[in-house]
Amino acid sequence: MPRRTGLVSLLLASLTLAPALAAPPAPTGSELGISTPPPAGSAARAAIEKFVTFHFDQIASGEPAAVKDGRDQLGGVLRKPDATPVFHRVFLEMAEPMVKRTVSAGDAYRATNALMVIRWVRTPEAFELVRMQCDPSGQPDVRVRAAAANLLPVMVDGGAVPPPQLDAAARRLRETLEKDREWVVLARGYDALARMAVAASAAKLETEAMNIRTELVRALKAGSGLAATGAGVPAVSAVYRGLVAMRDQVLAMNQAQRAQIAPTLLPVLDQVDALSDDAADEMLKKEITGAKTVSRTLRSLLPKSGR
Repeated sequence: MPRRTGLVSLLLASLTLAPALAAPPAPTGSELGISTPPPAGSAARAAIEKFVTFHFDQIASGEPAAVKDGRDQLGGVLRKPDATPVFHRVFLEMAEPMVKRTVSAGDAYRATNALMVIRWVRTPEAFELVRMQCDPSGQPDVRVRAAAANLLPVMVDGGAVPPPQLDAAARRLRETLEKDREWVVLARGYDALARMAVAASAAKLETEAMNIRTELVRALKAGSGLAATGAGVPAVSAVYRGLVAMRDQVLAMNQAQRAQIAPTLLPVLDQVDALSDDAADEMLKKEITGAKTVSRTLRSLLPKSGR
């Protein structure tokens, strides 16, 4: 074998046999169970940061299998029962700049996987980070917006937003939904708002629950208006699902609460009832029929003098 060929073969063999960079160990019980943030320079903080950085690097630049592994490793740690709220806050502090870099890189697959990690972080700041990726003024890629919107109901159910802060979060989400035209984003956003109202009511915060229901109605008004113009006809698919969520809310209200919501809700029902029934697409026609059916049910539940 010529000497040059032999050297090349030896080099290739050494590269093939080179060990992959070893993953750092996952945070231990003592690191997960922290009650105060570990100080800068401490071994605990360094261990957590090394783990978070390694796996977010996998998501940002690894092969597809590595992206999934990074997502699963990070999400698995966040879901551990002994991971304290303090650990979640420290995790987000380290992860947020890496998530933002990944999202801004323009790769929807990597961005989605980064956000799928954040859905397990139980802090209002984590919810806000995901909510911002639903905003078309900052996130033009509908795939990322749809993925982010899909995570919001999960985060609500997981307790990311404390009940006293739910109405403020609902207001910001409603403002975001009013900007969008994609029915998948709208439908999941309506779902998140409805679940916020349920969570506030379960916490005996009835004023906040009513505020959130009003935000849902306002979001539905924008969606039904979009459907009415014909420019965003598929928006009726989202409105249909939002009206079902609103019906469930109204069923849980007392008569005084129904009277309170009626002046805001009835104009939305008017917009839905005015939608044309002669859509060319059969599936869309069924969605319009379904929305009008739910609208009639809602009218029957509201006070007759609701305007």
